[in-house]
Amino acid sequence: MPLSPPLGGWGCPDWKDPSAYDNNQNWSDERWRWEFLRRSHSVRGTYHMQACKEWRRSCPGMPIPKDIFWHERYSDMTIGIPPSIAASIGYPSLPNPVYADSFLLLEQWSDHDHRYLQARRIYPLDFAKEHKLKFGGSEIMSPTQIGIVFDPNQPIEPQVRNLESFLLSLRHHSIKTRKKLHKSKMSKYLRILDAREQGASWADCAGSILSFDTVATPQTAADTFKQARAFQASL
Repeated sequence: MPLSPPLGGWGCPDWKDPSAYDNNQNWSDERWRWEFLRRSHSVRGTYHMQACKEWRRSCPGMPIPKDIFWHERYSDMTIGIPPSIAASIGYPSLPNPVYADSFLLLEQWSDHDHRYLQARRIYPLDFAKEHKLKFGGSEIMSPTQIGIVFDPNQPIEPQVRNLESFLLSLRHHSIKTRKKLHKSKMSKYLRILDAREQGASWADCAGSILSFDTVATPQTAADTFKQARAFQASL
């Protein structure tokens, strides 16, 4: 499925145009989530690393394109990602994050809750790849992840009882519970993330993005950006 060409840069709107952030009224929760994820350095870096691997495998002997994100080959290609990252974000593969409508490739999967859990599974093949040194240990499970064994052929309720409280007991004290945000605040977060990436100063952000807030100063702009990053990291 051909996607619309990127808008330039990382395919994000011009932060100076507030109207470019007004087309999100009908976005689903998953679309909002993807918009934050595709702006994540981790997601972009993962796609880049996996695209380079795919290029070496499919085009042996040919130099990797300098701007592989914008190569036609990857305009509508979803690429498989390591199990530890799939378990973190709930997607078994990633579409190219520079395309604004790349979410359409994720939307083709039905039953989000089911596929999210499926993506978090660690398969025997993953451990086999680690054993053969095709995967590094951190690609199977990151330092903050833990493994819990479930048996679907045994009674389910005893296996999941108290699981939430157990996991919360292991959570680092600095991690706060994510709150449900209003769409206007999430839109502001997207815009300030784009603004900083596009070279805006804190004063620029305060004057244009926070101009309707009670206090609009470079410091409040920096604080808002920090909040946007924290929200992005919690998804």
